[in-house]
Amino acid sequence: MALMSFEAYAAHLRAAAVRCRPLLEATLEAEFVAMGERAKELPGDPGDPSWPALAGRTIKDKMDLAAQGKSAPPMNPLLRTGEMKESIEGGAIGLVGIIGAGDPKMAFHEFGTSRMPPRPIFSKILLHELPRLEMVFDQIAVDLLVGTGV
Repeated sequence: MALMSFEAYAAHLRAAAVRCRPLLEATLEAEFVAMGERAKELPGDPGDPSWPALAGRTIKDKMDLAAQGKSAPPMNPLLRTGEMKESIEGGAIGLVGIIGAGDPKMAFHEFGTSRMPPRPIFSKILLHELPRLEMVFDQIAVDLLVGTGV
């Protein structure tokens, strides 16, 4: 990379400042939409060792519903009809990434209740994705400062 004068670099930084917010907003939107889609894969995973086993009553209720064709297999946590899972979405408003669910019952599963242990989806996906997101936004910062790729 050729050296540039202070004036040229100042002009480059002014141009990068104009591109910065729209680029960050678009990247954040795309990343959180994709994160929402990945979060939809978590409900129903019977092999997740971090989730407590389903209660016997819950398994029986699910078996009864499954026999009627109204439920997913009994051992699939957080998955009966799939409606709650399908309500999961991700996106962004400005520079704020958002992931959540339209189904209000999802909060009970995320945080647990006095009768039900937590089976987190959103905190799990965020913790999993944070290192990758950090790399994505680090690269954007480098590209804006150095003038490569953006």
